[in-house]
Amino acid sequence: MARPRTERFPPALEDGPRAEVTRLGEEVDLSEVVLTGDFSDCELIEPVFRQCRFEHAQFFGGTFRYARFVDCMIADSDFSGAVMEECSLSRVEFRNCRASGLQAPLGRFSDVGVFSSKFDGTNFRMSSWERAEWAEADLADSDFSGSKMPAGRMLHCDLRRAEFSKADLAGSRLSGSNLEGVRGASTFRRITISSDQIVPLALALFASQRIEVSEGD
Repeated sequence: MARPRTERFPPALEDGPRAEVTRLGEEVDLSEVVLTGDFSDCELIEPVFRQCRFEHAQFFGGTFRYARFVDCMIADSDFSGAVMEECSLSRVEFRNCRASGLQAPLGRFSDVGVFSSKFDGTNFRMSSWERAEWAEADLADSDFSGSKMPAGRMLHCDLRRAEFSKADLAGSRLSGSNLEGVRGASTFRRITISSDQIVPLALALFASQRIEVSEGD
């Protein structure tokens, strides 16, 4: 029986000139274009982006309900405060992006990579992930409660006060990440950490079980 694939597939993007899109209508179904400019507060229902590049695009406070992103590269862009409820992302990368306060509960993420980006305070409740890869990302105060991220990679990330109650991270690697004040640590199973993470994770486990350390009788 073949082992399940663990390596993330990158976006399948072809080189060459692309049409530039600076405005979005009510119905969006785009392929092989570059989106750039200010799209803040856009309201999109079931938009589809295939093999698109996002460069210096601003989607502050935008709405992407039931959105589909397939084979997309998103760089130097801002999705802060955006709503992406029940979205689907497949083979998508975020590089040097900002998405503080992003709301993406119930999302489906397959082969998604997030690198050197700020995703603090995000809501990924009840989301599902396959071959997730996070590196040097700020995820402080984010909420992954009830999410499924088996065999994910969250390397050298800021996970301070992140919520993982009832999450499934079996087989995931959290090496080098800041686990100070992480919540829901009692659900961690079969994860890999580095030696310098032992104390903060132990304290988080104590807190989850209401264990107090006292020098008294």
